[in-house]
Amino acid sequence: MSLINGYFQRAIAAKSQQSSRELLTAMEELNFSMEQGLAGFKLIEERPNYIDVFIEVDKEAEIIRQELISKVWQESELKRKMENFLKLRNRVAEYTISVPYEYASWFIEDGKMFYLPLCNSSDYYDFATGLARQKKDDNIFL
Repeated sequence: MSLINGYFQRAIAAKSQQSSRELLTAMEELNFSMEQGLAGFKLIEERPNYIDVFIEVDKEAEIIRQELISKVWQESELKRKMENFLKLRNRVAEYTISVPYEYASWFIEDGKMFYLPLCNSSDYYDFATGLARQKKDDNIFL
């Protein structure tokens, strides 16, 4: 029995290392083909039918969103726009979550992003549990 377990453990380890070896080889060879190269590699897999939503859970988030509008979206000079975006990017990411598209109607879309304003955030978002899958004021009747 231990011989069989040992075989499967080695087989699983070899299989999991095989894709890593192929990726390293593609890097060494600068192979960017889709089939066996780096073109198909994604560190984080995108989830289809999901949207990113900026959640204003506190005053700080509200200020960050206003800075994004004034210093990035309304900035006309490209270099300054990029510099400002790079300064804000990590702070914006702290308040951004991915949610299934079916919940898009819960959020405001201003042409640049989906967001949930501070005045409504407690209805749809909880710090401890994340996105509420049902509005807090909805009633369920059985």
